[in-house]
Amino acid sequence: MKKLLFLTMFAVLVPPAVFAQQPEIPAMNFASPSADQREDELYRDGTDYINEGKWQSAIDKFGQVAKLGGAKADGALYWQAYAQNKIGDRAAAMETVASLQKKYPRSTWVKDAMALQVEMRAASGQRTTPPESADEDLKVYALNSLMSMDPEQAFPLLQKILTGNQSPKIKERALFVLAQSGSPKAETLIGQIARGQAQPELQRKAIQQLGIRGNREMLGQIYASAATPDVKKEVLRSLGICGGRQQLLEAARGEKDPQLRAEAIRGLAIAGGREELRQLYSAAVDPQTKRELIRATVVSGDSQMLLNIIPTEKDPDIKKEAIRTLGINGGQNIGTTLVNMYEADKDPGIRRAIVQALFVHGDAHSLVELAKKETDLETRKYLIQQLSVMGNNKEAMDYLMQLLEK
Repeated sequence: MKKLLFLTMFAVLVPPAVFAQQPEIPAMNFASPSADQREDELYRDGTDYINEGKWQSAIDKFGQVAKLGGAKADGALYWQAYAQNKIGDRAAAMETVASLQKKYPRSTWVKDAMALQVEMRAASGQRTTPPESADEDLKVYALNSLMSMDPEQAFPLLQKILTGNQSPKIKERALFVLAQSGSPKAETLIGQIARGQAQPELQRKAIQQLGIRGNREMLGQIYASAATPDVKKEVLRSLGICGGRQQLLEAARGEKDPQLRAEAIRGLAIAGGREELRQLYSAAVDPQTKRELIRATVVSGDSQMLLNIIPTEKDPDIKKEAIRTLGINGGQNIGTTLVNMYEADKDPGIRRAIVQALFVHGDAHSLVELAKKETDLETRKYLIQQLSVMGNNKEAMDYLMQLLEK
């Protein structure tokens, strides 16, 4: 009864107009997905089919996306053409590319589509050079497509690009393509450029290509005839890349320029010439060459060469260099080896170099043990100083805390 009375009073007190102003509650929407959602779903499916190599399924999905005419239509046309080309239907792919260029001329996909055109023309033996108005990225893509063509057909065009007024970027790419062809004509032209007889601005790149191709003999000839240190340095670097140890050894032995000799030594280290480096050290007389050979062991990883040097080297500074470098190189039982050297050699300078080597090696345990035994105050201070800058090493920190508590 009370509830009925309350409802009656509420109906009297609240005017009917208030009810009329209340917003209508919208009905639940169980309609089909929006066009954008449908487009996303189809595009995602098409991308999955591309990744799986299911070309026909990809063509169907991207075709549906293109028909929707939404935000992804231009990309869908590109991938549709891509898949059509993959199944060998180049005519349909060309039509799809043309449709993309016509409907969406400002699309970012147009450049990719033009590159795809170049690739398809190259595969069918047609002229592949883009028009002069094309941007450099497209020209580079066109040069890449030449790699799949007959070298005899590609060579004249590449030669024309290399000797023409193209940008350095295009010329460098043309040189790279030329280096992949393997034809005798290409080899001759690269050799001419590497010697500086043609296109001197490409000489450095040509020398690098010879190194990548492993043409050690030609690189050795170029080194012998090179007139400038810069060219010689580039040759030595390329010899290091291609493992030209014999040529590098000859350069290191015969080169009077200390910088070039150092470059040859570094090249030997890169080439893995451990035996050659040892031979050079046994014959070396000047300290700088010895230092370069010691530093080269960091690259070659030849800790044994350092272990051979340390006991016999008469120059204390060179000996210290070898000890410090041994710490950088590391290796099995290096910490124990260094501690044994420390205990056997009473020279303060040599001991300090051993401490530095242990520090670089990160051997806090050995440094702590040496600090505990050391009776020379200055040397002990130096050991503690090295331990204090070893970061968060627990053993080092524990030992330092013990010292503070005394």
